[in-house]
Amino acid sequence: MESSPLLREVPLAIPTLGGVRAPFAIWAGVISVGWGVDILRGQDCPPADEERVHAAIDWCEEKRRQAGENATLAVVTHGVMRRLLATRLGERGWTTRGRRRYDLWSAWELTRGPSGGP
Repeated sequence: MESSPLLREVPLAIPTLGGVRAPFAIWAGVISVGWGVDILRGQDCPPADEERVHAAIDWCEEKRRQAGENATLAVVTHGVMRRLLATRLGERGWTTRGRRRYDLWSAWELTRGPSGGP
């Protein structure tokens, strides 16, 4: 097993709510809505994290190459980084099997054929 700081979560913006105190559920909802708006606007990856996301993708692809074409690579990370990895890997020819869910402890399966394509 190996770990990499490249796979750390990408932090979401924390709104101020004008200084209003609110329970955790409200904060979680507001933060999630903000993330959704950022996704729709195409701004879901802060510029400061873009280089790290691409480095993480390169790291994942290199680990898979080293392990062989039929190898399975398990990557454990959080929601924002997972979404960014899946999106950017999709741009490189990887495909997602099944539904991409954000439930706690959910998993996504991405595949890439032996020739480099799906």
